[in-house]
Amino acid sequence: MTGTSPPPIPHRRAPHSRSALCPGLALLLVGAMALAGGCTSDPGVGQGSGSTATTPETPSPELAPIMDDVEFDLGLPFRIEAPADGPSERTQQVDTQVIETDGSEVPADVVDRWSLGGDFSRIASFPLDRAHVFGSFSPTPEHINSYGAAILGADTVDELTDPDPDDYFEPQDGSATDGWIVWRSSTVNGHDQTTSGVDNWKIESLERSSGAVRVLATAQDLNGVDTTPATRQWAPPTLNAMHAYFSSNVGGPREWTQVVLRASLDGSGVPEQIGVGGSPAALEDGVLYAAPDDEHATTLTRVIEADSGEAGPGIERFSVVPGEVDWRVEGLWAAGPHRAVAISAAEDPGAGVYLGLWDVGTTDSAPDTPGFPPRRWVHVPAPTATVSLNVTHLAWGSGSQQSPAQMFLMKWDSDAPELLGDAPGYSPPPHPPTNPVVHIPQSTP
Repeated sequence: MTGTSPPPIPHRRAPHSRSALCPGLALLLVGAMALAGGCTSDPGVGQGSGSTATTPETPSPELAPIMDDVEFDLGLPFRIEAPADGPSERTQQVDTQVIETDGSEVPADVVDRWSLGGDFSRIASFPLDRAHVFGSFSPTPEHINSYGAAILGADTVDELTDPDPDDYFEPQDGSATDGWIVWRSSTVNGHDQTTSGVDNWKIESLERSSGAVRVLATAQDLNGVDTTPATRQWAPPTLNAMHAYFSSNVGGPREWTQVVLRASLDGSGVPEQIGVGGSPAALEDGVLYAAPDDEHATTLTRVIEADSGEAGPGIERFSVVPGEVDWRVEGLWAAGPHRAVAISAAEDPGAGVYLGLWDVGTTDSAPDTPGFPPRRWVHVPAPTATVSLNVTHLAWGSGSQQSPAQMFLMKWDSDAPELLGDAPGYSPPPHPPTNPVVHIPQSTP
């Protein structure tokens, strides 16, 4: 399946270069007292060693097969279908809880740990534990092409990569476990990265025990050009114990197809194409991702689960049935047994985003319908949502929106969001998989 070049993405998360940040933006690291789990040890990494990615195999990407479905009426502006063992000519009514937010929620009980920002020499991306965040560093922040990936502490900088001003890749976003960090970078184009439509990316990993940095894949190795178009969804690479998962367009100047790829964290082998789609969320033994159907080559409406040990595009868990407007999957997240999906209406930004929450292997899963759709939803009153999920909490904001710009934290088993504050134009509140911290962007005059 192929498609045309995707349009520019106005709500893509801003790069981490100094020029892309709002003046006076401070990044505040706090310990959320309600969160469970202890701190991981200081990874103690130093300057890593790089390696050159090999050209991956690029077979024709596969589209996951469409299953016979039973349709569920959730009382939302869209419906959900899930595979059924029996006849599919049936519709079930499902009681659904929708959690609304308006900015008047009780403030979260947090303890300030430390902050960074101000001179823009240290740019934070996401926290690793109470004492460290992953981000980028430059001793000369007045030079845009001078930031390297780094692990940042309150008073420390462990530089991971040495930026090459003649072949510069800007560190952006990623994910981490106790053993590994994986992140993406991309070249800075001659005009605004968010409107150029080009994403000449690179995926790298850090083995935290050894400090070794490896290049896992690049867009130029994958496609043979430095003009790979950006995907419609902004999704940082995600990882489990063995693999990193990420999404990219593949193909050529006239025909591009968005696919999900898998690469070994240790840099061995070449990246493999899992299937057509995007928004990957790593699982313990595979990956969830969003895929199109046969009629819409660029609209992601189906949630697919692929096994890490099997070739092919995986099996469908559920799909979105659009209502009067074109509802689609914009993001997926997984942590332990918890799952979250973001569904938005591109044609109607005023409808907001619905975050569906469900657990695997609990009463939220009907016995005859694997991947039964969520019964609990959070309605985000903004056209976009940035989400962070760990084993105890869900956090979200509205990303690059100027208004509303509130950020929220909610215990997974709760229905009472708590307010983390607001940051117009930059409101992602990420937190690590197991540590009791959340990273809160903070706008200052």
